[in-house]
Amino acid sequence: MMANLPRILRRCPDPKRVVIMVGINNLLMEDYAFLPDYERILATLADTLPPEQITITNLPPIRVAHLAPSAVPRLNQGLLQLSQQKKTAFLDLFAAFHTEAQSVAACFTADGVHLSDLGYAIWSACLTPSL
Repeated sequence: MMANLPRILRRCPDPKRVVIMVGINNLLMEDYAFLPDYERILATLADTLPPEQITITNLPPIRVAHLAPSAVPRLNQGLLQLSQQKKTAFLDLFAAFHTEAQSVAACFTADGVHLSDLGYAIWSACLTPSL
């Protein structure tokens, strides 16, 4: 994302809001130390946007066999702290998937990572008020 960000900002120089959800691919590749990269993304965005126009979303409760059950909640805590430090908006997708669905598993396809129709509906409902 960092490599593409300057090009994206040139194509859309005056966004009203930027919503960022980064980290799932990192986790799948067993990269648990991506928060410094996230900070660089936010620093680049801060050159263009005030913090109130940036929304950080945490990671939804993906289910992958090689991930410890605490991996996503632990990284989400780091994302919340980063959001608080940078004074951005924060969207808690993890909690929304747990409260809006009778079964969190129903929010994902069989791989436990990609969203199902229900997962997209919940994600969309969460995003809409901030957009």
